[in-house]
Amino acid sequence: MVKDRLERQWSNDDGALPVYYLDLIRYRPVSDHIALSLGVQHESPQILLIKDGSCVYNVSHSAINAHELRHQISAL
Repeated sequence: MVKDRLERQWSNDDGALPVYYLDLIRYRPVSDHIALSLGVQHESPQILLIKDGSCVYNVSHSAINAHELRHQISAL
């Protein structure tokens, strides 16, 4: 539900921001590695904004909001 809502609210038409979707059921070891290397607790659904190899914004579940994500990106 959160993914569908975010996709309806989000546009990345210019391709300036690479966006990745991680399927945790199929690739859980990748998710575990990301959580460990970035020092974030795994949650699902979750948005991680990564800059220069560090997680600068981390939000999950109903707190995921396209408007706030755009704000966080513009503040970088």
